[in-house]
Amino acid sequence: MPSVLPVAVALSILSCGVSLDFGPSNSQFMLGDASQGLAAWGLEAGESYRLRIAKPTSDYMKQPGGWYLGFVKADLTEKNDKRDENSTYVSLMEPGSTAYTLGHKRWILEPVNGTKYVRIRSMKNGWYLTAQQELKSDERDDFSTYSMVMNPDAPGARPQDFMWMLTKDHWGAYKLRQVSTMRYLTGHRRASHDIRGNGSTYAMVRQEIHVGKFKVPAKDGRWILERVF
Repeated sequence: MPSVLPVAVALSILSCGVSLDFGPSNSQFMLGDASQGLAAWGLEAGESYRLRIAKPTSDYMKQPGGWYLGFVKADLTEKNDKRDENSTYVSLMEPGSTAYTLGHKRWILEPVNGTKYVRIRSMKNGWYLTAQQELKSDERDDFSTYSMVMNPDAPGARPQDFMWMLTKDHWGAYKLRQVSTMRYLTGHRRASHDIRGNGSTYAMVRQEIHVGKFKVPAKDGRWILERVF
């Protein structure tokens, strides 16, 4: 088993009764381009990481912390992971679960030259993390869409959909926002169609919701990036 070195530790102070806002006011944005920004945060472009979802700040999402982002090769499972010949849905996987055992969970951070954005590439097959709303099975609700890995050479693949913006909160966790949709990567177990099985949840991108004059941030998608050696 490869060893891992956490590069961020998320602290939950929910037990103190404190309400935390992980929106832009409490986020650090990259300085310089993506390569410089990753280096400033102690992250290395082109190296292998695992993405672990941090403990949520409320019980709204019904999703435990500590699960890892990955996907299972479609012909190894009876679940509805396969989207089409060039894409597969991604999940949050509980350590010790069948999904975790079978899943591919190693990701490469690739800076997009001349921008503050990165692409997140599976080390298994070279496909990129993305979200699209082209198929009925992609849709979750009015505010969210299920996430997937996609072959960048697939017909109709849009390079802009593979770009992500990273911000870092004051507690050392990261938020991943898809540039083309401005939605945040996260996972919920509130609806039956969110639940892939025991120990796995379909991942999604979710937008910040505006209620009247107030903005409800998508603050439940906070990630720890663990370097894999």
